Amino acid sequence: MKSDEQIIESLKRSRNPDDWEVLVHRHFDQIHGLAFKMTSSRVKADDIAQDVFLKVVKSLHRFEGKSQFSTWLYRIAMNTIYTSLKKQNTTVANFGESIDLVPDKSERPDQVAMQSEMSQQIEGHIQKLKPDFRAAIVLTAFQNFSPGEAARIAGCTPTTFYWRLNQARTQLKKELHRYLKSSNE
Repeated sequence: MKSDEQIIESLKRSRNPDDWEVLVHRHFDQIHGLAFKMTSSRVKADDIAQDVFLKVVKSLHRFEGKSQFSTWLYRIAMNTIYTSLKKQNTTVANFGESIDLVPDKSERPDQVAMQSEMSQQIEGHIQKLKPDFRAAIVLTAFQNFSPGEAARIAGCTPTTFYWRLNQARTQLKKELHRYLKSSNE
């Protein structure tokens, strides 16, 4: 199996459609998932993922290999997502379809209900975060990137990324604390 870098070099030489197919097949689901988590819309996620790969086709000659291909690809994806969010003037995302809570059979129904309600609260508060803060949470918690790699994808320094991640977590904690306090009254 060819690595991304081998496929890139082959594409730069020959533009072989089979190589494009392998590259898109390898990365499409992750890019689509990222777009969905950031926009809350499957239709927008479809459009964004297609736009991302069209941009990759057009600009592949500029990929110099100084970073991993996936970092470059995710950076294009994040720029495309931010542009889409600005056009739609929206900051709402819906994580409901992306987080599947499978109840543990040993848990009582009331525990399952409370866990589901808490997940909905977390998702709702993530939806309200600014796009940069939401991206910090999505890239690390849902896409499983290290903070350093996520910073490269987000196009900022690690210090800035850590600050965004800290701000996002602080806001989420504050909102969840407020929710828990009001539900206990």
